[in-house]
Amino acid sequence: MLRAKWIAFVLLTTAVSASLSRAQSPATQQRISRVENGLLPTIVFQGEAAKPSTIAARMKHHKAPGLSVAIINDGALEWARGYGVAEAGAQIPITPTTLFQAGAVSKSAVSLAVLKMVEQGKLDLDEDVNKWLVNWRVPQNQFTANEKVTLRRLLSHTAGATVDGFSGYSDEQALPSVVQVLAGAAPAHNPPVTIDLVPGSKYRQSGGGYVIVQQILTDVTREPFANVMRKSVLSELGMTNSTYDQPLPGSRAMSAACGHRQDGAKVPGKWRIYPEQAAAGLWTTPSDLAHMAIEVQSALIGKGQKLLSPQMARLMLTPQLQNSGLGLFVDGRGETEHFSHGGRNDGFDTIMIMYPRAGKGAVIMINANNNAGFVSEVLQSIAKEYQWPDYRPTRQREVLKVDAALLRSYEGRYRLNGDTFLTIHIEDDRLFAKLPGMGTVELFAESKNTFFITIADIHYAFIQDAAGETTALTIRANRQEQTATRVR
Repeated sequence: MLRAKWIAFVLLTTAVSASLSRAQSPATQQRISRVENGLLPTIVFQGEAAKPSTIAARMKHHKAPGLSVAIINDGALEWARGYGVAEAGAQIPITPTTLFQAGAVSKSAVSLAVLKMVEQGKLDLDEDVNKWLVNWRVPQNQFTANEKVTLRRLLSHTAGATVDGFSGYSDEQALPSVVQVLAGAAPAHNPPVTIDLVPGSKYRQSGGGYVIVQQILTDVTREPFANVMRKSVLSELGMTNSTYDQPLPGSRAMSAACGHRQDGAKVPGKWRIYPEQAAAGLWTTPSDLAHMAIEVQSALIGKGQKLLSPQMARLMLTPQLQNSGLGLFVDGRGETEHFSHGGRNDGFDTIMIMYPRAGKGAVIMINANNNAGFVSEVLQSIAKEYQWPDYRPTRQREVLKVDAALLRSYEGRYRLNGDTFLTIHIEDDRLFAKLPGMGTVELFAESKNTFFITIADIHYAFIQDAAGETTALTIRANRQEQTATRVR
């Protein structure tokens, strides 16, 4: 149900609430109360009962400072609330207008801007992007000899572009230009963005690909990227609390949450700066992201769309390879079809999910990393209360005892794609995985070589050769499967 490969979560000692759309009727207040007090795990062990908990209790358990939530129902923003504080140890409460870094969810709004320009005839999804690039060009090589890098492929992570993500810069570091980021030239601290797969041949997450899109939009419009996004998307959708400005202007800094890392420490300087704006540079709120999700849903059903035609909205939600649409990930079929995107920057996590046929969804943002079980519990509570089409109650799972020697044979480092790795290790005869975007989680055996985790419905299967050597593992979630090759 939930794109569980993402996310972590947080909560409270003080709750500050507000409604940003409909008046909160007594019925809505009751629904809010049930969401706040009905958190349930996705999976429990055989023989255990799923015990409801509260947002406040889980926030304390995860030692995370702040959470902001927006709920979409019947195709409209029903309610939004903030919980906890903007900075650990401080007393500034999270409100629905507190700004968070959206991480990779930045890409979804960028895709809307591109698709709008495609409908206006200013861009083409299937042309070689070097047609529009002026200040930097996609390097040509053997991979681009017959297949070209196009906007369709960049937006769906199928262009073969390198550089998975970006780590950001402190306010004391020199900031690179976009061209320096693309070239991997100082002061940028990422490798060059190149093409090392045949375009269109494989899905592989690439923040570098979206920086190419960023350069295209600035070259075509001859305007700063933040201005392009403000004029073409943010203002059009009423996302008045959102900006792609990097660094964040001082006038908005007072409204921004401080980021917190996996160990609870504050991000030095409160947050990182991301000149890779299209990939990770959006500052926003759950309510603003809800407006964006509602726009896609409205366009899809032909009801009051502001940016896209129904045809373009359907194209946006058409998977190109695996479940990757154009700036969104798409899962389910028919009534269960939903689009989503997760995001993580240093100190911030985000999840956005929407069921367009049902008109139901949610956006959750936190100023912390690595509380992945909590976001699943919050989403589970929302899904139960609002009867999301593919909501499933907590499942009971039986755990098998596996010989420690066999577990040790699974230890190692596995390459997911490009420079993205996960590591498997043992502690006290228990198997753990350190996962991109999820931190360290324990794996529980359902057979000798297949395992599950309790924070989400994700399964892992280790693959061995004829000699009994572990060579790879597969990861299965939401009917999608990915193979990671063992590198040591």
